[in-house]
Amino acid sequence: MSASQDDASLAPMTAARRREEFAERRADALAERVGAATSSRLLSGQGRSPRYAWFSEEGVLTLVVGDQEGDDVDTALAVGLAERGDRALRLVLPHGWHEPTLHRWPWLRDDLPLEVWTHTEGTTTRHGRPSRVATLPLVTSVEDPALHLGDRTGWVEDLMRWAGTQENLDPAHRRGIRAWQCRGQRVLRIERSRRGLTIVAGIDWGATSPHETPEPLAITGPLTPAELSAVTERVQAGCDQRLAGGARKPDEHWLQAVLRRQPEALGLEQPVLRELPAWRPRGSSGSRGEQSRGRGYVDLAGLDATGTLVLVETKLGGDDMLVLQGLDYRIWAEANRSRLTARLDCRSDVPFEISYCVGGKDGGTPTWSRHAVAQLRALAPDLRWHVQEVTDWFDDQPSSRRGSLHNFPLPEV
Repeated sequence: MSASQDDASLAPMTAARRREEFAERRADALAERVGAATSSRLLSGQGRSPRYAWFSEEGVLTLVVGDQEGDDVDTALAVGLAERGDRALRLVLPHGWHEPTLHRWPWLRDDLPLEVWTHTEGTTTRHGRPSRVATLPLVTSVEDPALHLGDRTGWVEDLMRWAGTQENLDPAHRRGIRAWQCRGQRVLRIERSRRGLTIVAGIDWGATSPHETPEPLAITGPLTPAELSAVTERVQAGCDQRLAGGARKPDEHWLQAVLRRQPEALGLEQPVLRELPAWRPRGSSGSRGEQSRGRGYVDLAGLDATGTLVLVETKLGGDDMLVLQGLDYRIWAEANRSRLTARLDCRSDVPFEISYCVGGKDGGTPTWSRHAVAQLRALAPDLRWHVQEVTDWFDDQPSSRRGSLHNFPLPEV
């Protein structure tokens, strides 16, 4: 064996090669273990994702997934709900990436014919359907409030008050930073350091960008007039780039920012909570902590004219995970009902409703995932939801069409 061949054999496999190897060497055996006929296997293509090994029988669709798919393992439920037709759905998922599917299961219809199996080292285990109550502790949390700079506030008070008056800046504070964005693009960040504060002004373009990335400014006392002027100039330059320069693009961040600035377009009344920190399920194999969950943000949460508490999940164009991600935030809201309703100063027993909001690319006509109809029909009937379509958002003048409760697709205009 040559040195180059030896090096190649020792090199880690790419994700694509790992997928091929799983499909060729392991998928059939796992399918047999759970009762699927290997003769029913379909090739990927023609709308069938290569992420899964497909076994299609008269009464059941089986999808077998390997751990090389990581966080995309839970797309098997999203896709399978639609592709099964009127058959049962059997999912065979890698242990350690299966938790999000189990978490969502009790919030789907009771009569949904679903089997969930996990596999590890060639063995398979069938899982029962959890109760709804059992899913709540995972996403129950007490969130730290947005950062206050404490005794160092005065050092940058003039800067923060200036930012608060700028028409094109929106607050985007977190527990670790004070920050402002321009149409979803962060252009100012202030955080505490060991001895002072660190300020980053302008757009962080990234190491591979031809644009100059701003240098952090470290201070151990009040900003000087010259420093304040330089920082505000860089922030304004970042806004100019976002609004009319190289950073201007009709991305999902822009769509979400416009809707946060104009929540009335979605029928929400003030006060409205924007970018609300939440928890979503995540496979334990990909989680940093002991719990199988990851951070997420509810785009908007607020009361509509009827007093219903609406949770808005926004996507740009068709997204196979829109429905299940919105469901995640509905589960999180139930787990944190007391705290959420207190923040909005409403009764603790108000109904919750998911708003599935899709914006059209470039502000044009919205498109939906071809799986959306089946996914929405699979939700438990006691869960309230509606859909909304947003156009003209890239011009900062969003127009919205809202469907009635449990109604999709919307009628053509």
